This record gives sequence, C-alpha cells and structure tokens, in this order.
Amino acid sequence: MPQPFSFDFGDRFLEVNDWRLAFRVYTEVNVYTPHPDAIRIRKRDDGMVVEADRFAWAGLQQSREGRFVARIRSTENGLAWSITARLSERIKGTATFIRGVGSGEVAMSDFSFAPLQQGRNDLLMYPTELKLPVYMLRHGKADYTVVTSEDAEVRSKAFAIVPEKGGGLLELQHHEDARKWSVQQQTPVWRIERARNPEPLLWQRMRIAEEAWGLRPWDERSDVPDWARRIGLVLNLHGTHWTGFIFNDYARQLEILRHVCRRIEGRHVLAYLPAWDGRYNFNWPKYEADTRMGGRQGLRRLVRCAHALGVRVIPQIGAVSANKAFLPPALHAAAIQDAYGNTFVKGNEWDNDRASDTYRINASVGHPGFRQFLFDKICGLKDEFDFDGIFLDINHDFHNDPRFHITEGHLALARMLHERYEDFLMFGEHWYDGLLPAYPLVHSVVTDGHLKNWPQIFEKYARTTYHLIHPAPGRGSTGVYEAGFMPPLAPDPKHDVIPAISFVEDTLKRHRREIELRIHAARRYLTRKRL
Repeated sequence: MPQPFSFDFGDRFLEVNDWRLAFRVYTEVNVYTPHPDAIRIRKRDDGMVVEADRFAWAGLQQSREGRFVARIRSTENGLAWSITARLSERIKGTATFIRGVGSGEVAMSDFSFAPLQQGRNDLLMYPTELKLPVYMLRHGKADYTVVTSEDAEVRSKAFAIVPEKGGGLLELQHHEDARKWSVQQQTPVWRIERARNPEPLLWQRMRIAEEAWGLRPWDERSDVPDWARRIGLVLNLHGTHWTGFIFNDYARQLEILRHVCRRIEGRHVLAYLPAWDGRYNFNWPKYEADTRMGGRQGLRRLVRCAHALGVRVIPQIGAVSANKAFLPPALHAAAIQDAYGNTFVKGNEWDNDRASDTYRINASVGHPGFRQFLFDKICGLKDEFDFDGIFLDINHDFHNDPRFHITEGHLALARMLHERYEDFLMFGEHWYDGLLPAYPLVHSVVTDGHLKNWPQIFEKYARTTYHLIHPAPGRGSTGVYEAGFMPPLAPDPKHDVIPAISFVEDTLKRHRREIELRIHAARRYLTRKRL
C-alpha cells in the first residue's frame, strides 16, 4: 500500500505555461528533490532548462550534491520534457508532479471514463493496467488532458492523482528497467497536452510501437496465417477443473465441434482448449494429453477430425505458471524477481480453503532456459498433435526483474516459433502495446471485450475475442477459470470482438437455443467484417 508522507517534502513548483511542475529522483535507498535554493532556470525560445547541483530530502532538513537537469519545451497544446539526474546512489526512477490539471473523469484500461475514486483509478500502472503509457482526464465533452510517455522501451509507469483544492495533484512516475539502474538516469520524454480529441495523441504513441518494435497492421502482419483472418467464432472448450472435475473430455469436445459446424462453416471456427492437459494450472508445465480425458489417441483424433471440419485448434499453456513439482529444478531460478531481487510469489486460492496455494513458480519467459523449455514443449505439442498455434495464459504479467525482461522474452519466443513453423498463431490472454508484436490475437481486456472509445487503436493491429471468464450459457459457469457463476453474456456482433461460446459440462445437452443465438451473432459478425 502507498505510504503518503506525513510532512511537507519541500518540492519547489515551477510555473510553466498553464501548469506548475515539481520533480523528484528516487534511488535504492531514498527520495530526493532538486534543492529549491539551488535551482537555476535558463529561458529558451521554446521553453526552459531547469538545473540544480544539489538535492534536498527529509523536508529540506538534509542536502547533498548531485546533478539535475529538466529540459522543458512548449508544444502546440502543452509541454514536453525530459529529466537527467546524477547521484552517488543508483537511481531507480524519477517523477514529475503537476498542479493545474483540473478535475475530471479518469480513463480506465478500456478507454472508458469514470469519476475519480480512491482504490479504483487514483493510481493506474502501465503496463499491468493501462495498455499504453497514456493517461487521460476528461473535463467535458470535448475537453481532455492527455499525458503520454514517448518511451520506446517497455518500462513501468505509474499515474496517480491526489485531490487538492482547485483540482488535483498529478503524479507521473517513470520506473527504470532494473537491469539498468545506475548513478545516472535519462528519463524518456513526457508530454502533457490539452485536446478536444485524444485520438491523434494515441496514434502518436502507436507510431512509437511501430518504429521501435516493428508492430505492423493486421492486414500486413506476416505472423497472421490466412486462416486466422477468417475466424468469426471462438469455442472455449473447458477441460478439467483444478480439482479434477471434467467439464468436457476430448470426445465431447469433438461432439461440440460437429454440432457447431452443422450451423456455421468450420473454416470460421477456432477451438480453444483450456485445461486440455488435465488439472487446470496444477499440471502446468507437464503439458501432456490427459488420460481421463481420452489420452494421446483421443487428443490426436480430436485435432484430426477438427481439421477435417475446417476448424483450427489451439491449446492453452501458462506463460508464467509452473508447478515446482513438474518444472526441472535447474529452472526454478527462472522465478520472477522484483526490482530488489526478491522472488515474487503469487498465491492464487484454488481449492476453496480460503488460503493461498503457493505450489507454483511464477517463471519469467525472459529467462533463456525457461523460454527454451516452453519452446521445446510447444514444438513437441505441434509435432505430435498438429495444433495450429499456442495460447499463453497470463502473458501480460509484468515485473521489473533485474535479470531478465519479460516482454523481450515474449517477443523472442514468438520469433523462435515463427522461424520453426509457418501458419502458426500466437494467442495471448491480454495485451499491452509492447506485447502486440508477439500476439496478434488476444482475449479481451475486460469481460465484454471491447475498447469503449477509439477501438481502432487496437483493431488496426490485432484481434480480440471474449475472455475465458466469459460465462457459459445456462447457469453462467466460468468453467476452469475459477470465477464461479456469473450472468451469461451474449456476444454483440456490432463490437470489434470475435464472438465466442463457452462450453461446460451441460452446455451442449441443455442450452442449444443459447448456442444457436451465439452462432447467429458470429454470422452477423462475419457479414459485418466481410469475412
């Protein structure tokens, strides 16, 4: 939890156009601000340079030598600035504090806007929450404040706002890649602008993704097979629950495919297999056909018959989750660390005993050994069962590991697989801008699947479908996803989200009318998309 200072830290706010700016520098051991008495300002035609040779901390009770430079320039509708800092301690990040932004609704991860609410949107992180390093406040129908980072690397950002009299104090934090902490740091350019329409500023951010990471439009992507461009319906075929309860074995999954393909052409259908390998999450990373579900012979038959129907089949594996009992001991060192080198442990509760189950390692695909391990597993599955791609669960997990960069690992794994196989689709759970070059198809960021505003920012590059949590018709079971029961959600073909149907144990037997309604939505989606 954040620990707000209980004293006045002593920041000096500088008047710059319509805003007031102050700065801080964070090291491994403390936090500093340019000493107010040491700040020098040099005016330039397009802005100013702020310099200081001394820092203060502890409410100005202490000071020390160092070097601080902020280069600020005016833009057509706002400001752009960068920070350079030097201290005798390793610097882990910098921050800019801004007064004068006013009040307004805050943009959420799906580009919807919501009133400022503590614990909900007063602190938003990129890339774990915000999918772009872009922060937006909406003051009125055509009145926005937009903050963007021009970072060409995937590095964590924190956007916080604290209500104050007359508006709010906006806080922009840049967290340096922990592999690069040093006594000197150069912060990427920040921009703050007032806009009647934020869309051009969002496209500016996407141009960075294109130039820095080679992100290409959907129609130009070489990693999208031709068959993937025709997908109009995804079937989430739930397999085996964490406890061992089987929703659908391989034979029933084939029965489902045959039923669906009598109503819609198989070439438009993608069969997604979560928990095809037995106990969901628990069995990871064995990734072997489950004997109780039909064994290797049953799985081979499922894929062979699906292909005969024109259906493509993609199984699920975990991008980070690895049961220690099934991961080679030499790879336990792949466990994700935080920036200080502490091993990260995520404790999901799987068995309803109200206590975390910490049997697994959260491994980083940035670790060369673990990445090779996943590559070998995926290749083995492809070669034996002829799957059409791979789904990586929790691909959006991000940590500032001082040894390996997890996003770089995803990009490298995708390259390795595309060098090995043609017509192979990478399918991920979620997205942020840095992951888009690796995952042209993802599950939605939210249950109903679409960006509420400016969906074209995503749709230009990739496609999304309904998340695995999307409830099955009938009672609304979320199957292996472990969210219990939720109100069923019918796909809306007017949205740029590929319709999906979740199948649990009773879906085909008892809810065929609801299945038919969802297939009808898929036909309408295909018509609208001219597929």
